[in-house]
Amino acid sequence: MDSTRLAHSPGWSQQSGAGYYTGTYSQTTELDAVLSSRLSGIRKLALVATTGPGHGTVNVYLGSTLLKRVSLDSSVLTKRQVLPVASFSTARTGDVRVVVGTSGKTVRVEGLGVATP
Repeated sequence: MDSTRLAHSPGWSQQSGAGYYTGTYSQTTELDAVLSSRLSGIRKLALVATTGPGHGTVNVYLGSTLLKRVSLDSSVLTKRQVLPVASFSTARTGDVRVVVGTSGKTVRVEGLGVATP
């Protein structure tokens, strides 16, 4: 699911460029900015994002449960990184939220990887 299909809170900008998953990404530097989507039948969940020097962190939730805190900081700018978040023994349904956990640091989310039964 690419980033254009996610609901965006204020603070995000939608961008396009070569090398990004489906050619698009959502970018922000604002603490607590949220991307979200209602998903059903989730067996595995991954974040598709850009990692790079000085990039921020995001917290990924299913409902009110924090699944994983993901650092996007790395020594080299790399697009289309598939970052595993969670696997479930039984299918889950709920609101998936990607919440920015840093202020003033670039966060580029390209989408979500979702495996269903």
